Amino acid sequence: MKWKYKVDDLETRSYRHFSAPFAAEGKVAVGAADKNFYVFDIESGKVLLKKLADDWIRSAPVFTGDTFFFATMKGSFYGVQLKKNKTKELFHKHISHHPILADLAIKDDKIVINDSDLYTHCINTKGDLVWKRSTIESFEKDGNRILSDQIAGGAYYQSKPTAADDMVFFGSPCRFIYAVDAQTGVEKWKFEIGASISGAPTYYEGKIYVGQQGGEDDFYCIDAKTGELVWKQSVDWVWGSATCSDGMVYIPGIDGYAWALDANTGAMIWKKPFSRSVCSEPAVEGNTVVFGSWDDYLRAFNKKTGELLWQHNGAGTDSGVAIIKDGRVYVKNKCIDLKTGELLWEFIDGKNIFNITPAVHDGKVYMSCWHGLGLGGICVEAVVYCIDINTGELIWKQLGAGLSSPVVGGEGNVYFPSIADPYFYCVDSEGNGDGTTKVKWMYQMGNKVEESTPALYKGKAYIMSSDGYIHAIR
Repeated sequence: MKWKYKVDDLETRSYRHFSAPFAAEGKVAVGAADKNFYVFDIESGKVLLKKLADDWIRSAPVFTGDTFFFATMKGSFYGVQLKKNKTKELFHKHISHHPILADLAIKDDKIVINDSDLYTHCINTKGDLVWKRSTIESFEKDGNRILSDQIAGGAYYQSKPTAADDMVFFGSPCRFIYAVDAQTGVEKWKFEIGASISGAPTYYEGKIYVGQQGGEDDFYCIDAKTGELVWKQSVDWVWGSATCSDGMVYIPGIDGYAWALDANTGAMIWKKPFSRSVCSEPAVEGNTVVFGSWDDYLRAFNKKTGELLWQHNGAGTDSGVAIIKDGRVYVKNKCIDLKTGELLWEFIDGKNIFNITPAVHDGKVYMSCWHGLGLGGICVEAVVYCIDINTGELIWKQLGAGLSSPVVGGEGNVYFPSIADPYFYCVDSEGNGDGTTKVKWMYQMGNKVEESTPALYKGKAYIMSSDGYIHAIR
């Protein structure tokens, strides 16, 4: 080792503190999660330049001569110059609403930057935009990008928002859990883990519980106020959300296990195997916890001991989860007795695929399906059904939802986005008496909503759309 450098204030909420380095001309430049940009002498390790930015610097910087360029997670682009051991800021421009995570590239006095909204920016060394292109097929209409292709690999924005303590918590495909002010959207903190976050951050007694898929194996417990780590435990990959109850946290594992941990320490209490992945959030009522799996089984366990109480074939879960209310389990298009596991009723509408979380309120169950795969496997129609909770008979149906679940609010309103269009719907829960219902209003987003259920909190709905934004709607 020739030299090493230790920062004054390590950002403990980062998975890795430094960006990749850029080395040339006897210098090495690197960004950091402490919001500082550093330039070192490559031989001695002497700090030649240290510049405080507006956010974490995750992408590798570039430079030519004594002029340096870097970008931040706030979507800002900086140009700074080092002359006679003094730092001069040449420019600081906000070029994207989305984090810049990819490493920068420079050639012929032009810098190429990719943001996480899938735009490529070409900017000259004076900070002027040369060109900007969408990296996914699209066209412009009224100043908005309209996608004409789908992102390969399916949904990325899946983490449903969680609202509590005047904050909204959500995960992102770029490895970060965010806490923002529920009224303003201003970031309170962010915490970086090892891979994409698909499940909702679960709030319980002042803590956030969340896992990841595709990278490391750790499951995290984070202080909800500060974003500081409380504990982490190895449980393999987690796609769905956890559920907390009576001092325990229940976790669905992609490795095919249902996990139960101590919520305060992370110690494992029990785990039970399924024959395929357990991907969706478990449900708890009384002393029973229910898990669904890709093996098409719904299994009920004693929540303290892990003892198997019953199993029901044909009720496994994927995008949607089971809901328990008053001794009944509602899953997909079925109603099952919580004590015995026996089927009470099943709602059928042709060959439509039911794969979302039902909502239960005031004698009604709201279920949804999608059908009609178009080009690229895209859902072309989705339907919400309002069903009598006792008989399983249809009250009304309305286009919408599909992979995101309906939620029920005050004043007799049912809210849902759609997998087939970019609208967020508010409809009347009672219906018109003829199998239809009234659409009270619609809000247009930049894209559809995948497997992310809205959160209702203090007069607002919070929705994560595939346009890469959290929308807060009154």
